[in-house]
Amino acid sequence: MKLLLVLAAYTAVAFVASQTLPGVKLEKGVGAAAGLAIVFGVLNFFLSLVIKFALGVAATAFTILTLGAGFPVFFLIGTIANAILLKLADALLPGFELDGWAPAFLMGFGFALCGWILKILSISA
Repeated sequence: MKLLLVLAAYTAVAFVASQTLPGVKLEKGVGAAAGLAIVFGVLNFFLSLVIKFALGVAATAFTILTLGAGFPVFFLIGTIANAILLKLADALLPGFELDGWAPAFLMGFGFALCGWILKILSISA
């Protein structure tokens, strides 16, 4: 049941993003949004830890080099990881298109916010 709620939440985020953000295109509405949510979930399951680890190492090095001034970069790791996964989904799904990295970051922020809310509500799968 939790998995269906998470899928519905990510589908809603993808659909709303495609309707409101310039540069995000879903060709077939809610069905394509559900497909994106499924592909994003699979990519997230298999690649998220690797991407977040690499970003964490880079953020740690950046923080050390800037003597601590780069610490806020750690708060963006989830959004950056989601943007990378969304660009991968863009390459895999024919009905989904992102025009550049800016829409990917904005949509990645929406997915990160959705995941955070689901975690707070203890619905996260």
